[in-house]
Amino acid sequence: MRILFLAPHLSTGGLPQYLCKKIECLKDDHQVFCVEYTNCSNSFIVQRTRIQNAIGKNYFLLGDDKAKLIDLIKEINPDVVSIEEIPEYFLDRKLAEEIYSASRKYSIVETTHDSSFDIRQKIFLPDKFFAISRFILEKFSKLGVPCELMEYPIEYKPNLNKGEAQKRLGLSPDKKHVINVGLFTSRKNQAEIIEYARKMLDQPIQFHFIGNQADNFKWYWEPLMKDFPSNCKWWGERNDVDVFYEAADLFLFTSRGTNNDKETSPLVIREAISYRTPSLIYNLPVYMGMYDQFENIEYLDFNNLDVNKDKILNKVGLVSAPLGKEDYVFIVSTYPKDSSVSKITSECLDNLKKFNYPIILASHYPVSVELQKKADYCIYDANNLLVKHDFYCHAWSDFGSYRVDLNLKTNNNDSYHGPAVYSNYYNSINFAHKLGYKKAICLNFDFVIKDPLFIKRIIDKISGKSGYFCHEKKEEGETLVTVFHVIDTKFFIDSFPSIKTGGDYFGWKKRINSESNGLENMYYHTLKSCLGDLHLASLAEYKEDTSKCEIDFNSQIEYFSILQIKDQSSKVGIYFQSNNNLDNRFLTIKFKGKEVKRKIESSTRVLEIADFNNEAFDVKLEVRDKDENGSVIYEKIITVDGEYFNNINKNGLVTLKN
Repeated sequence: MRILFLAPHLSTGGLPQYLCKKIECLKDDHQVFCVEYTNCSNSFIVQRTRIQNAIGKNYFLLGDDKAKLIDLIKEINPDVVSIEEIPEYFLDRKLAEEIYSASRKYSIVETTHDSSFDIRQKIFLPDKFFAISRFILEKFSKLGVPCELMEYPIEYKPNLNKGEAQKRLGLSPDKKHVINVGLFTSRKNQAEIIEYARKMLDQPIQFHFIGNQADNFKWYWEPLMKDFPSNCKWWGERNDVDVFYEAADLFLFTSRGTNNDKETSPLVIREAISYRTPSLIYNLPVYMGMYDQFENIEYLDFNNLDVNKDKILNKVGLVSAPLGKEDYVFIVSTYPKDSSVSKITSECLDNLKKFNYPIILASHYPVSVELQKKADYCIYDANNLLVKHDFYCHAWSDFGSYRVDLNLKTNNNDSYHGPAVYSNYYNSINFAHKLGYKKAICLNFDFVIKDPLFIKRIIDKISGKSGYFCHEKKEEGETLVTVFHVIDTKFFIDSFPSIKTGGDYFGWKKRINSESNGLENMYYHTLKSCLGDLHLASLAEYKEDTSKCEIDFNSQIEYFSILQIKDQSSKVGIYFQSNNNLDNRFLTIKFKGKEVKRKIESSTRVLEIADFNNEAFDVKLEVRDKDENGSVIYEKIITVDGEYFNNINKNGLVTLKN
């Protein structure tokens, strides 16, 4: 077909971009012509240039004599005249009457980009409407003219590496980047974004505005530019907007519209979806829920800019520090003896740095320089105090092909690191109190806070309280979960004792009359007379609070033993078990000239069967970092001789299944 597009103007914006996409889709299969009714600008020409490049000499610009449009139509002799905005908005009345003449040989289709038009004022009726949104479709269908939905396409793009995109634009990789794309107008409401930017001058965040500042909207944008915050940058009109979508951590679109100046279907939102750019927009009535289905779209709050500020920070992975920032300190307990623990600790610290609180890293193992640099303070205590757990004496596991029942009191499997963790917290909280911090946010190294609003939510809960704990009833009795908790530093000092030896630890247990020497059970009994001073979260509340965090994936609980095998009196089971969900070590078990090598990754279990023929043999366990050539983390040797074999039933039992 011969298709003539009539555009009121081609100055950069949504209408020209929509038209440009149509022309690019049709030009290879049809003869396409485009007439620009009025040239509003020689500066904002991105889409005009694309259209000219697409159709060459088939682009025409009308001068002052608009009647020449009729001559062009006669010369081109189109099958279809597609008018890119309703003629009532821009065409001379007599010219429109001639174009819409009943004797015309061409069909007319209309498109509108304005949701505010009162259809009762419609004078000229085309043969068909193309509606750019469902709102327009439902509105113009009432005129009795065929109306078809033709939305701007969402075309998912192969993602450019964000770092590469930021490098192309010269953006700092140390900052989060928020973009807004659109003309500087009151409807697009860039003033609201500038207000958010002023509230975030203390954050590592940069706001970017891509779009032209036309003279007819100077009354709006000129005052804004006179007081433009330092964390804002205006880029003007660009022909590489795609790179901005790729580079952005967030697309922020604050257009609200009014009764007389509604949005319709902003193309920039659909472009952001195409590039999968995380987006915050207002859910306007004219959208009719069209964006509810897209994972990258979330909605702003019409009534609360502070809520929106938190949403912006949340989307880019930052958090606004609560009032009283100087009162809080993070305390992280770690034991970075291998690369896996070091890596997890590093990730934990990286996520904590987003909250802008100081960090104390406490360890009973020397801390690398790399980890030291990620914390504000490091405390190393060479006294890694371990004791024997006096409540949990047995463990069992069923692996389908075999079951293991294990007595933890043999072969040193009941070693308990609770006192070492406690010492880390005790040393750090006392130090924090001397530095003037009022509240300590304590966590284990494998508690990675991925939820940017997590700390604010917890701090809100402890307003007027001395701390936050999860209260859980376990087999040993009532407990307060210590892997994450918040506690007032003075309250802690007044409540908890100094522990230097195993005798000190068991003496503490005796004084508080706890059921076990489990640290969490002892915390409960230490604080049971003042639980009202704490926010006690139920297990369900705690799981909800931590639902977006990664927690408890490196327990450092391991067992190694030689076990009796049920119904096989001359055989023994050599058993190793690690309960870490995330690990990176290497295991070697040597016995009777045999070597068993295994990568320790997630919840590793090893069972090897050996004959005992009244000849003693050694079983050597060796655990190395990363691979079999890594440094030795620890090793154990168990000698299986006659005396050991005669007492093997004390260790536990392996039950093999068919």
